[in-house]
Amino acid sequence: MCNSYFSTTYKRHFKDDAVDPLPYPEDFAEQLKPFIPHLKYTKFTGGEPFLIDLYYKIWELLIAENPNCGIHIQTNGLVLNNKVKTILEKGKFYIGVSADGASKEAYEQIRIKGNFERLQENLSYFKDYCERKGTILNIPFTPTRETLYEVQKFPEFANKYNAYAFFNVIWEPHSMAIWTLNSVELKKAYQFHISQEITAENYLGEHNKRQYLFFIKQLEQWITNAEVREQQYDKFEIYSNEEIINLLVTRLLKYEDDEPKVWINDAIIPNPRQYYIEKFERKIKEKPEEARRRMIKLCTYEDERLYMEMSTFSHLW
Repeated sequence: MCNSYFSTTYKRHFKDDAVDPLPYPEDFAEQLKPFIPHLKYTKFTGGEPFLIDLYYKIWELLIAENPNCGIHIQTNGLVLNNKVKTILEKGKFYIGVSADGASKEAYEQIRIKGNFERLQENLSYFKDYCERKGTILNIPFTPTRETLYEVQKFPEFANKYNAYAFFNVIWEPHSMAIWTLNSVELKKAYQFHISQEITAENYLGEHNKRQYLFFIKQLEQWITNAEVREQQYDKFEIYSNEEIINLLVTRLLKYEDDEPKVWINDAIIPNPRQYYIEKFERKIKEKPEEARRRMIKLCTYEDERLYMEMSTFSHLW
């Protein structure tokens, strides 16, 4: 669910020397002191916020200098040790727990090395904490193709922990995103979800139900978008693979002002036209029919979506 812009661990997974040095000096927390008294609400994300030592220094300052300031933590919910509990008790924290699935099977399939039972145990702790402190617990979900048919479980899952549910959208990689499914698959998902009954017994339950209904409205729009894309396929079917590749590469270079960069370290790509051509040709050799279908589909995407797929996640084709 993360990417290299937010997580050094993610970046290091692909290339050890691709991790930029931290931009924060040793006294960074102290440099924030003049601003802290004026803050109303702050938000800390990651990677994983509870594993970032610098954040603890900032939280200590916030609690000491501006105890009424709201502190929002966006965590994966798996890090809950004595160090975390100690800082939470000192301040007034709002907790957001990102959950990848509402069932053990789905959650642990996506969150490698995750433990659904531990997630539930920690959510119970956060629930009790937020109720004691008078703050809010929210649980954002990011539905993917893998969890498309259990989105209906999320409102009840959030209700269990007195938490507000929110649904994020995954735009890339295209192979995992729901919006890139064809219109037939999207219509099947739409029919399934409108048939589900979501109950609500209070304001929070109504909020979570509305979030689910928003997801259904999103499916409606994605069906329309998919039908528009599919109407364009015939126009590109008459092109040869070489012509399609040249069309896509020309669009990519124009979008990047003829100076595309390697996504993992921002290095400028030498001979970029040949670089992209070889990427597409490699896919054609690996899976000729599937790669051609994907390239035709890419021809119907907006430039930004084409760029994001080819610059960041094309290794997942």
